Amino acid sequence: MVTPSADLPAACTLPTEPGSDDGVAVVDDADAVFAGLGQARRLGRYTLLELLGRGGMGVVFSAYDAGLDRKVAIKFVRHGPDARARLMLLAEAQAQARLAHPNVIHVYEVGEHGDRVFLVMEFVRGPSLRTWLQAPRRWPEIVAMFVQAGRGLSAAHQAGLVHCDFKPDNVLVGADGRARVLDFGLARREDDAAAPAPFAAGTPGYIPPERYEDGAIDARGDQFGFCVALFEALYGQRPFAGETAAALMLQVVAGEVRGAPGEARVPARLRRAVRKGLARAPADRHASMAALLDELREALPRPRRAWLTVALVSAAVTSGAWALLLRDDAPPAVCAPAEPGWGPGPRAAVERAFAATGLAYAGDAFARTARLLDAHAEAWTAARRRACELALDGPGPLDRRRERCLDRRRRELTAWIDTLARADAAAVEQAVVATAELPGSADCVGPEALLGGDEPELAAATAAATAEIEGLLTGARANLRAGQYERGLPAAAAARRRARGLGLGRREADALLLLGLLHEHTGAGAQAQDSLAAAYFVADAAGHRGARAEAAVHLVHVTGGPPRAPETDALWARLAEASGAGLGEGALDLRASLLQHRSQAARARGAVAAARADLEAALALETRRLGPEHPALAAIHEQLGELERAAGRDDAALAHHARAVAVAEATLGLDHPSTARRILARGQVHEHRGDLAAALADDRRALASWELAYGDDHPRLIWPATCVGRVLAKAGAPAEAEPHYARALALAERHHGPGSAPVAAALLELAGLRRALGRAGEARALDRRALAILDATVGEAPARFDLAEALLADGELQAATRAFAQARGDPSLSGSRAALGRLGFALAQAQAAAGDAWQARRLGERAHADYRDAGEGHAAAREEVAAWLRQPDAPMR
Repeated sequence: MVTPSADLPAACTLPTEPGSDDGVAVVDDADAVFAGLGQARRLGRYTLLELLGRGGMGVVFSAYDAGLDRKVAIKFVRHGPDARARLMLLAEAQAQARLAHPNVIHVYEVGEHGDRVFLVMEFVRGPSLRTWLQAPRRWPEIVAMFVQAGRGLSAAHQAGLVHCDFKPDNVLVGADGRARVLDFGLARREDDAAAPAPFAAGTPGYIPPERYEDGAIDARGDQFGFCVALFEALYGQRPFAGETAAALMLQVVAGEVRGAPGEARVPARLRRAVRKGLARAPADRHASMAALLDELREALPRPRRAWLTVALVSAAVTSGAWALLLRDDAPPAVCAPAEPGWGPGPRAAVERAFAATGLAYAGDAFARTARLLDAHAEAWTAARRRACELALDGPGPLDRRRERCLDRRRRELTAWIDTLARADAAAVEQAVVATAELPGSADCVGPEALLGGDEPELAAATAAATAEIEGLLTGARANLRAGQYERGLPAAAAARRRARGLGLGRREADALLLLGLLHEHTGAGAQAQDSLAAAYFVADAAGHRGARAEAAVHLVHVTGGPPRAPETDALWARLAEASGAGLGEGALDLRASLLQHRSQAARARGAVAAARADLEAALALETRRLGPEHPALAAIHEQLGELERAAGRDDAALAHHARAVAVAEATLGLDHPSTARRILARGQVHEHRGDLAAALADDRRALASWELAYGDDHPRLIWPATCVGRVLAKAGAPAEAEPHYARALALAERHHGPGSAPVAAALLELAGLRRALGRAGEARALDRRALAILDATVGEAPARFDLAEALLADGELQAATRAFAQARGDPSLSGSRAALGRLGFALAQAQAAAGDAWQARRLGERAHADYRDAGEGHAAAREEVAAWLRQPDAPMR
């Protein structure tokens, strides 16, 4: 489908009328269109069948769509190559394509043939609302049908669109009794609609007074046209008199609503509702279309009253109009409610499983997860009902695609519920965020997602095998969401083998992608990279665009880990960008992930500005996609906070970390371990800013929260215990800090082993404290032990950096300089330019004092460059180094 990028027209203007002198060619009848298509009447995959009607803007034909085996309607604009006419029709397509509502006609495609623009739409068997009203109708039946049409208008308003030309001719009543609003050719964005138009647009008699006066119109203008049409339908005449257009305009502007015959037979509440919608001033009308519809429903008699027996005999009512009225968005009777597997039984099972973990926050996590599952279940049920309604004219390939999409969403939801019913501690911790990030069901009935889909029809012979493979993948994906990575690997591997054996490239790509993600989380980086790369190429060969883009996005992250390969992750970033470009709105989550992974790679290269720009773009995108309170936003704020802290912008860092804490507290709860993680990160910013009281409060709160979540003996406690100890030491309470440092060391030895890098880091922290306590000999012994561990460990640049500081404090200058050189050669420290500058300058001064002028000069110049790269937040430190280098006795001057 062609989706024009231009906004809707800035004004609702009338189309050029036949006979005007502006040189525009006019299509006078169907013969001109048929002649342009040749004897076969072919327009691409469409074959024109017969003329359905003419209107002020075009001619409409029925047609056969050979590609999707369905009957459609095709509208040709009545104007030739005029750019304004084309823009109006493209605006109609853009407006309607954004709406997926049972009471709005569905647009499938817009294109051009020769000098004419055409619009391919849903074919509806049935008359216009004006023709439908020509038969004798009781007032409740009329109101029921208008309420349906009103829902279509309300949906447009909620999407930010104003129709601008509502009238009975622009509503079709299908054989199923369902009303569809069409002809959005004059529609415009609501935020543009208030702008004055050069001429009153629409159909005389339905145009609101504000359009005549200043050209301005908003959703309340549609309300006016709707009430004109309803008044006309109820009483057989329009509410404003006038034999000519000018006379009619004067009555409308004056607000002179005339009395009507038969008003006494209509309830007073209904009369008041219609007249309020006809108010001269928009502010005096109903607050919204939805408010007007509420009044109309309340004015109707209750279903048990005597008239209903007669009304139900009407074919139109029994086919849908009354059934659709009984409650908002209620489906026709043939669309029975369906449930996705979340009810009282599963709810109780999940609650029991959460409680059985014994976690302090399990009850709160269950309540939050259950609310999210309620929302997902309701969304699936609504989407399923909508898909059923859309298929009432006869199911076709598009309906089968909707059905497959909804089946996938139901399986995902059911598998996740089953996983939660067997939840362990890891699943409970992941539950809220993972449930919030489950794929939505609304996109299964959205026109863009469906028309842009590339899922082929499956042969019946492979359907059963494919269903089995998809079952394995769905279960493994639920394990991934629950943090049960090892548990998901066998199912994903089995799915890959079966898909490969059957030659199902798309399913094999899905399995390889899932294997890569599971391996990544288990720490098997090389296997993750191999699986994801294979997923990319298998998906490419199978035409599976979604899996190809997702594999490339995750490869940016995997290749960005140690050891880094900047050229490789840059290549995958370009491939991910290209692969996701054609996926539209459905790939916004991938775009956000790509920005975050690309930011991580940029930070590792020391490109702080580029890293910040990507993260800010990701934050804006995710805020628009998910809303400002979604739990996923906390992680992006935390990453931005870390970037700003490294750049010396402490105030900006604190703002991001504070926002991360606020989002986590609101969405996860005060006692959730992920909330504690954000609090601990905020505490580090307070520490960096010198606010030790605030830092200590955050660190202690995080430590207490993790003790409740994990118990007293868990490796995750190493970090908060160390932070508490360090802040106490800085606050002048080294004796109080020592037990915390000792606890961190004991936990590291017990859970990671005596020769591990975490033990070396804990040893260095404790050594620094004992040195501050005047126990230099003990400190030196701890440093030697840390040095022995790090000499046998690959990488671990941060620990080597700490070792360099410890060795310098011990007076071992050459060893300190060597450890510093080893640390700064690791790209993982390239984002910590200020810390590198601080230690480098200290070493430079020490080397100068020791008489090594060349080494001192080299270290000083490098420290100056580090402070420069750290940003303007470290300008004072940079100038201090520069002043030292400018001194008359500076080394190697």
